[in-house]
Amino acid sequence: MLAGGAPVSARVTVHVAPLPYNRTPMTEADVGEPVRLIGFGLDEDWSDGIKRHVSTTINTVTPTLLGLGDATHHTCTGDSGGPALMNVNGVPTIIGVTSFSTTGDFTICTDGWDARVDLSVDFIDQFVNAP
Repeated sequence: MLAGGAPVSARVTVHVAPLPYNRTPMTEADVGEPVRLIGFGLDEDWSDGIKRHVSTTINTVTPTLLGLGDATHHTCTGDSGGPALMNVNGVPTIIGVTSFSTTGDFTICTDGWDARVDLSVDFIDQFVNAP
């Protein structure tokens, strides 16, 4: 507020370019490649709501999913929808979207499965390239 009590508002427009998303088919050759997982889910103290990231590797490539992480480096409850990033030609690129865990017990997080982005480029393009 300025002197005299008149409210002041400022509107700043920031243009952020979306990260590129993977268009190249993922294969078993990608197993072992480093990735970064980002989400707001539970941590080792069962606290959530804070954006976190962890570096890990691709451990499985299926016809529809990517298995990412290990017992201590993975996504957990609340991370669904978050990106998995891999450097492609030196550029962080979205390769997966966090989907689920196979533990069957939401209180135990030991693995993470991401939907493969390379299989959905036609769908994604409709929204990223929308006016």
